[in-house]
Order: sequence, then structure tokens, then C-alpha cells
Amino acid sequence: MTRLVQPPIELEIELDEQRTPIRMHRPVVGLLEAVAHWRVEMDWWREPVLRDYWRVIVNGTAICEIFQVAGQEAWYLDRVLD
Repeated sequence: MTRLVQPPIELEIELDEQRTPIRMHRPVVGLLEAVAHWRVEMDWWREPVLRDYWRVIVNGTAICEIFQVAGQEAWYLDRVLD
């Protein structure tokens, strides 16, 4: 079952030189294995929001989807997958 996190939880993410998420420092500490990346543009007709989403495996066990809004530093947890 997929669990949507509402509201999304702010994360502290470390990136590698290609800007791929590799480590989480808050709220959970762990290594991240990036398995998918996609970009979503929402509400382009009103106030555009561009997000980069990543599906990651945290510490080799939990599969999560995280995102970053383009032009911002903050990262967020969007959903947890089984």
C-alpha cells in the first residue's frame, strides 16, 4: 500500500556532484539509492510549480518518493511505498 504524506515532511538531503540524492540527514539518517527521477510541471496556467521527484530506497529497505521544488533548497517526503 502507498501512503501519501500530507502535508509533506521537510527533509535534509545530501546530493552528489550530479545532484542525485545520496544521503538523508533529517528526520531519519540513512543512505539513499536513487532508482527513478522525473520532473512534474503543475498548474502552468495559474502559478507554475516545477518539481523534481526521486524514488529512493532508504537504508536498503524503505521505498520513498521525495521531491524538491525547482529553485528552492528544501526537500520533502511525498509518499512511502510498500
